[in-house]
Amino acid sequence: MSTLEVKAIQAPTGYDLVMPAGAIIQVVEGSSASDVTTTNTGVWTDSGLTATITPKFSTSKILVIQHQFYIARFNTGGTEWEGSFRILRGSTALYATVTNAFSAIAAVQSSKARVQMGNTIAQSYLDSPSTTSATTYKTQGYMQTGNIFVINRASARSTLTLMEVAG
Repeated sequence: MSTLEVKAIQAPTGYDLVMPAGAIIQVVEGSSASDVTTTNTGVWTDSGLTATITPKFSTSKILVIQHQFYIARFNTGGTEWEGSFRILRGSTALYATVTNAFSAIAAVQSSKARVQMGNTIAQSYLDSPSTTSATTYKTQGYMQTGNIFVINRASARSTLTLMEVAG
């Protein structure tokens, strides 16, 4: 039996190396641990979480994987919080959880209490950008009801992973 060992495979000058469909060509990750806080309801808010990839082939797909920490805060008198996240390519929204995708309810709250609940959203989207130009993806958060929405957190790193998949 023979074993073939190589350090690298490179296509000849003027040719592209053809990868089988489904092969991962490259992986890029963006991250953020900076708080983005909003008190605005009904408005999509940039989360500060972005990543940029330059696809090697226009036929490639980009698998976008979002893991993002958030906190729902209820001030005095608040009892319900609902929100959503979405993934964008540039300014084009690609995928969003339904508007009230996640919610939290403050079961007991005194007139002087402030309640805070944290969680992580994980979602993915397979995009077909049809380009070999640098392409930036980002996420936004949306507070439907509630008092305060905190996206990301210094103690909980949020990530946006981009994987180029051969088409």
